[in-house]
Amino acid sequence: MKTSVKRGRSNSSAVAAKGARSLTVMENRPRTTAPHGLSHHERNRLTEGMDYLRERGPCVFVSIEAGRPPDAEAEVRELTRRIRSVVAQSQRRAGMRKIVMVTVFEALDRDKEPKFGAHIVAHLPDAAKRDRLIQSLNGSKAYGKHVLAKRVEGWAGLTTYLLKEATQQAQYRRQFRRIGGSIPLGVRGGDRVILSNELRDILLNDGRIKPYLRSYAKRTPSVSMQAVAETATHKPSGTTIAATGNVIVARFGVSRSIDDAPEKAKAA
Repeated sequence: MKTSVKRGRSNSSAVAAKGARSLTVMENRPRTTAPHGLSHHERNRLTEGMDYLRERGPCVFVSIEAGRPPDAEAEVRELTRRIRSVVAQSQRRAGMRKIVMVTVFEALDRDKEPKFGAHIVAHLPDAAKRDRLIQSLNGSKAYGKHVLAKRVEGWAGLTTYLLKEATQQAQYRRQFRRIGGSIPLGVRGGDRVILSNELRDILLNDGRIKPYLRSYAKRTPSVSMQAVAETATHKPSGTTIAATGNVIVARFGVSRSIDDAPEKAKAA
């Protein structure tokens, strides 16, 4: 009996041709993360995403960190999810039809010590709207000292900085410095480079990146932004930082990956 192979999405209602058995092969979209650093696939998505944003005009760079307590990763992921939502809202209010931003998670600080953090690069239609967003984020009492927003000016240097946790394979024949060794992405893992859905689609349609499957971070119980705000403003007297972190971990956490947040743009 001959076997015919059809490529495309799986369809349980497909009827096999007479005298032949029909098989449907799912489109091959590999997972592209590396457990020990930023992969060469993610490097390509990061550099192409940054090039696209640079071509658009004024952009904002947002850094997010929560120190080194046990719950720092949970706080950073939740803060990143919330700030991505704020940035997307600012883009919509500014009249942008597509939500375009790049998010990069990192596991080490500038001194190569463990410190979970995140960075967001996003485009705004003009400098005035970009500066208003920067002022709003830096002046927020809810985020406290966890967030620093500023203008993007040195694109080459910023891209190189965001690539610092690349694997040896990702660095091959590339002009940037990397931190050596194995660098796991915190406890929950997942993608290090995350493109907004519409930026991903733009780059795919232009042939600038290849199709891929998302690798989502492991889930833990949800974290409350009240805890983030409280730790940003004060620490209970007689309580060590580690103990404060343990209390927050017991009460809060993170319920979902940051890309679970919807990013719906207005129709063209």
